[in-house]
Amino acid sequence: PEKGYLPKIPKDPWDNDYIYISPGEHGDFDLISYGADGEEGGEDKNADVQSWEIE
Repeated sequence: PEKGYLPKIPKDPWDNDYIYISPGEHGDFDLISYGADGEEGGEDKNADVQSWEIE
């Protein structure tokens, strides 16, 4: 991105908004995707993806 900034905030792979929390509980910020269904919790493709759980 030009000068380090994105022209707009991207959506998650399921076209839902990311949840951005700053300051975060697990780092400077926490980033969460609620999965395909866009709802908190869930399993398989509907499972939440959280930045602090990604290696």
